Amino acid sequence: MRLTFNISGTKRHDSKLTRQFFEMANAHHELQAISHGHNVVIFRFIPGDYFSIDPDPYLNCINEEILNRIVDGRENFLSNSIVDNQYCLRIRIAKSKSQLIDNEALVELVTRTGRAIRKEWKERESKIKYSDKPYY
Repeated sequence: MRLTFNISGTKRHDSKLTRQFFEMANAHHELQAISHGHNVVIFRFIPGDYFSIDPDPYLNCINEEILNRIVDGRENFLSNSIVDNQYCLRIRIAKSKSQLIDNEALVELVTRTGRAIRKEWKERESKIKYSDKPYY
């Protein structure tokens, strides 16, 4: 018995899912699609109530925290990329069994995690008492 594996079909499948994820991220109001290649998509979370998309330390921190929580929780495997001083999330679609539903679930996971972090940070910030007196 001879087993064969259709590499070109798998590559086409990965590329299609990569394109689909990139388009989903691009269309989502809380995600910014940065780049994509054969089986890699680079994107970042921008809270819906946040108005700057320039390279920003806050956005870098929130995306890094999203990555840490998702990876630490073992809910999905993400990595990161730095693009033009922006901390971005990076996924690699490399399984022939990946489906569009996996992309949809990842979009939901990233946005849900990002919203939770944003809420926590805003609550923490509102509890900080600022003094009118200068620190000198």
